[in-house]
Parts: sequence; C-alpha cells; structure tokens
Amino acid sequence: MKAKELEAFFAPVLAIRTRRMFGGIGVYDDDSMFALSIADRIYLKTDDATRPRYAEAGSEPFRIAMRGATRETSYWSLPESALSNIGALAEWVSLAREAGGRAAARKVRPRGSPSPRHPR
Repeated sequence: MKAKELEAFFAPVLAIRTRRMFGGIGVYDDDSMFALSIADRIYLKTDDATRPRYAEAGSEPFRIAMRGATRETSYWSLPESALSNIGALAEWVSLAREAGGRAAARKVRPRGSPSPRHPR
C-alpha cells in the first residue's frame, strides 16, 4: 500500500503518519511505530504479551534476510478479519499500539544512566 492508502485504511480507527523504511512504509501513532506495510501486506507490532493472539488468528511474522540468515521480527501480519471489519481493526491496532508503547518504554533510560550494552 502507498502512504495515502494506509492513511485511508486506518482513518476509521486513528490518524497516522508514515515514513518509508525497510523497503516499505512504517506506520506511526505519534512517535511510536505500530505497523509496517511491505509487499502489499500490513504487519502489526507484537510482543510476548500479544504474539500468541496473532498466532491464534493465523497471522504470520514478517521475516527479513540479514547477513545470510532469515530473522523473524516483532511485526506480525494483520489478521484477515480486520481487513473488512472496523471493530476488529480497532482491536488489533490497540494491541499493536500497546506493544509499541511497551517497547518504547523499555528503550527510555534516565539521563546519564549507563547503556545496557556499555555499562560504566
């Protein structure tokens, strides 16, 4: 999907902004990325708390080839039920936004605190 198509698709649920990335388009609510559109598919942000629901709905993870290996990302395909049902879309988008919020919260460190990768 193109950016304008994504804006129209998500409009019944929330206003979004987009940014080109990974050969696709990142979908944002405020500063948090909650979806990715690539190869005409929409993938939503998941985490350990939400991933089982996506698996139960028949979703598949977005996989990317990096350095000769295929890596599974935290983005899973939008369940089919959400393509034609605004209520279902709203529910899945809410889960994705929550997962994105939790991921962003884990990245925030108090100013001056050491990086987990580079302790003082």
